[in-house]
Amino acid sequence: VHMPDAIRKIDIKLDIPDLAQSGAVLVDTPGLYTRMKFGYDRMTRDFRNAAACAIFIVKTDNLFLEQVFDEFGELLELFSRIFLVVNLDSTKKDLLPDGTLAPSLEHESPWEIIEAFENLSMSAPLKEAAENGRLGIYPVDLLRAASRRIIGRRTGDGGATSDGETKVDADFDLLLEDLTDYLNSNEYLKAFLQDSLRRSRTLLGEMKGAVDDESVRALGREVQSLEKSCADARGTVEKIDRLRQIQWRDHVQALVPWLRERVHRIAAQVKAETQEPIGRAIDDWFQSSDSLHQLADAALLPFFASAHARLAADAEDALKRRASEDVAGLTAAEDLLADVKAVGLDMRQIADAALADLKSNAPVESPAPILSSDAIPVRRSVVDWLLMRSGAAVRRRLFGPADHPDAPLEAAIKASRLGEPAREAIRDAAVAQLEQRIDRLAETLPDQLVRSYAEGFEREMAARLERARTDASQRLDELEERLRGTRTAHERLGALRERLSTVAASVDALIERFAQTDPATLTRHVV
Repeated sequence: VHMPDAIRKIDIKLDIPDLAQSGAVLVDTPGLYTRMKFGYDRMTRDFRNAAACAIFIVKTDNLFLEQVFDEFGELLELFSRIFLVVNLDSTKKDLLPDGTLAPSLEHESPWEIIEAFENLSMSAPLKEAAENGRLGIYPVDLLRAASRRIIGRRTGDGGATSDGETKVDADFDLLLEDLTDYLNSNEYLKAFLQDSLRRSRTLLGEMKGAVDDESVRALGREVQSLEKSCADARGTVEKIDRLRQIQWRDHVQALVPWLRERVHRIAAQVKAETQEPIGRAIDDWFQSSDSLHQLADAALLPFFASAHARLAADAEDALKRRASEDVAGLTAAEDLLADVKAVGLDMRQIADAALADLKSNAPVESPAPILSSDAIPVRRSVVDWLLMRSGAAVRRRLFGPADHPDAPLEAAIKASRLGEPAREAIRDAAVAQLEQRIDRLAETLPDQLVRSYAEGFEREMAARLERARTDASQRLDELEERLRGTRTAHERLGALRERLSTVAASVDALIERFAQTDPATLTRHVV
């Protein structure tokens, strides 16, 4: 009632020799007045293209009820032959006017009941079917017939043979004989072939509906999408392979002239800004008792080191800004940069990674200034003149050894013996050494920095391209595997669709052919 589709079919198998020998299958549909009644067409739709005929059983009590045969016309449309069995109750008795019981009409003359049904209650479609031989009516006491056959099979002697029981057997044997003759006839063979062909057409229709389903069309779209994805993945692998062959350091070397020009400007600024601190340090030295060596090592060395460090740091900053702002500082063509972007690499990230260790790979020399006493003018004392001491001897007595002038000098001696000329000479020598060393660093620093950056960039690029190649190859393998499976399924469904059209046309032709075939000549046609 609530779920009519819950139970589609129940198979009940009994040990019936006749069915076992013939290979026939008996399908019992629900009765007319059960709670499962839901229409003949629905009851038989699963068996129409497989069943040979229909056996319709009705009790004599219901034979004259119009509602029993309301849907009988549908059975006539579904089956080419119907056997109408009127299930008699031969033990039934009627009450006579005198109060006695006598055998009922079902026992004495069942065919009179059939004649009354044919003359009074049978509808026009049923009469037409009966006249055409498509409907046969058989009055049979099925309960007694079944009992006789079961007892006879158990005892092996056929049981009792009274006149009534013999008639019951005869009635059932007539039904069985007509049913057997029909199943063995050419007429049934034609119906069987037509049923089989209709079943084939039904199956073909269901299969065509399956291959024309939206999911199949979606499968075709998925094949196209996977083909495009595979092509893109192969293109990515090819681009990565091309990028791996490139000497990336060559594309970075163009930074050298730019950085050299930039470093020279920084160097000029550093030299100019360092002269004043050097002058103040020398002035302070003249006010102290420090030796010439202490001036160079303690006072001037920090300025030299600061100038060197500043030049190196400013040069590194300039290179980093240029590399970060100008696509890693590459001189590559647009198509090359497009390939790098297409494979999922970020040039600025690679540049930042290469620049991270730039300072440690660019050593900066910052030696202490060397102030030789030979170039410093000294005033000779009276004693020096009297003893005719040479200038070298006078400077050695005043400053100490030429290679290590560590003799302390009082501020008064510095003022009386050295004076302004010595001050200018020391300042000129210190500034000259600073400029010389800054200029030398400015010449070597661009090559050092760019070479360090180029090596790091190439190393970082190679590592990232290797990872990208592995990922792209793995993705390509996965996409190709999916494509092979999806394409195979889609091609097979396409081939099945084409085959279904061909087979459907052949089935339609056979249906038309057998519909016009005379059953008498059917065996020759089948052969």
